[in-house]
Amino acid sequence: MTKVECIFASSRMGRPSSRYSTPSDSEASHSEPSSPEPDVRQPTFRFLDLAAETRIRVYQYCLHVDHTIDLDPNNHWRIAPGLNLLLTNRQIHDEAEAIFYRENAFRIFPTHGRFFHTRAPLLKRMGQRLRSQLTVLELRLGPGWSSPPKSWWAKPSLGLQDASQVRLLKVFIECDPSQAVFNTLRHQKSRFLDFAASLLAELLSALPRVGVVEFDKWPSAKRDGPLIAKLAAVVEKSNKILLWKHPLEYYDGEDT
Repeated sequence: MTKVECIFASSRMGRPSSRYSTPSDSEASHSEPSSPEPDVRQPTFRFLDLAAETRIRVYQYCLHVDHTIDLDPNNHWRIAPGLNLLLTNRQIHDEAEAIFYRENAFRIFPTHGRFFHTRAPLLKRMGQRLRSQLTVLELRLGPGWSSPPKSWWAKPSLGLQDASQVRLLKVFIECDPSQAVFNTLRHQKSRFLDFAASLLAELLSALPRVGVVEFDKWPSAKRDGPLIAKLAAVVEKSNKILLWKHPLEYYDGEDT
């Protein structure tokens, strides 16, 4: 019963209201001491009494992140507050943790400037138990194309061998250095193409249970350009399914 309902309930039971009737002094002196008001509390709701399917829907709503999770200085206010749900109790922690790591995408190598050259990417910092719950990983190509970090390779310490549940590898291409717009830059652009293709091949070899590779890109990177063509050849050679995140958007004569 709510507080408002309690007020109306007392009026229906005939208890006088001090606003409209005031007892006389004689009545007040001879009246017995009133008993203390009962402790009226809101009824509690036991979240764990919900069906497991309903709890999962709640976890999905609370823990869904609409971008790829990566090492980022803003994680403390963009992601961390939602993870407070895991502090409720052991059962909720175990259930919600599985949803968070299973249904969000995680970047393999960091692209934020503060962590770009780190030797401890997000996957390495997770630990074996958390890596084993991942299902979607992302490789972002383009940042630092003129001089890719030396730590960007599928070394054993990265822990990819623990990510045995990963089924989808996303590849986002920011730019293709082989395009004419990069001709004024004095760099060996073919080196990045070879680097990107070799890195993708290493990742697919280290993640044998990946069945689908999903490509996405910025408009500046042409779908029929040398970089994407080389990456697509790696996917085909690895016997994986190649999909585009927005197939209709990129099949409209953009390169004409």
